Amino acid sequence: MIQISNSKDLKNEQNLWLKSYNLINENGKSERHTTRSYNLWRSIVSRCRAGGLVQSKNPTYVGVTNNFASYQIFTDWCQEQYGFWNRNPSNTFWHLDKDLLVQGNKIYSENFCLFVPQEVNKLFNIKSNSRGVYPLGVSYQDNRFKAQCNVSNKPNYLGFYKTPNEAHRAWQRAKLEQMIIIRDKNYSETISNCIQVRVNSLTQDIQSNRETFKL
Repeated sequence: MIQISNSKDLKNEQNLWLKSYNLINENGKSERHTTRSYNLWRSIVSRCRAGGLVQSKNPTYVGVTNNFASYQIFTDWCQEQYGFWNRNPSNTFWHLDKDLLVQGNKIYSENFCLFVPQEVNKLFNIKSNSRGVYPLGVSYQDNRFKAQCNVSNKPNYLGFYKTPNEAHRAWQRAKLEQMIIIRDKNYSETISNCIQVRVNSLTQDIQSNRETFKL
């Protein structure tokens, strides 16, 4: 996920997309503004740098590659994408997502990326390191197993259970309910269809009494 709020994209006299430009503020002083597309591009490059700071801090980005041929091509692509200039309720821009269309994808390219609302992106965030050895949505506390299904990064406690399996089932049902609510907001047919794929998979896990390992 990448989301950055910055200035609109502009071209120079040679019809090339600028990376930044100066604007006069209300006090009459010149301010340097970096364009939205260039900040997105710079973030992609940083995430794809093997052995770089991003990958060292976030191992899930190891192996991620950038298949956009250039900043110019990337910016052309951005202008045509649904949601590129859309904003979340918090007034931040929608996120650039690389793995909603194809689960587990590690390629930034025209074929795999799209812009999604923050709540869609966070819907599928999984913090594997924080839960330890227990199933998704489950932690151990006070000799019991606690179920928790976060909503927009805010904890939603589902109760305590005798076994990790019972707690995981509570998490599955809560997560499925979240998915359906956000799917039915109809941000776009593509986004709704991608969520529906996850709804189908999670429903099958619940019906088969099967543990869910990824969303």
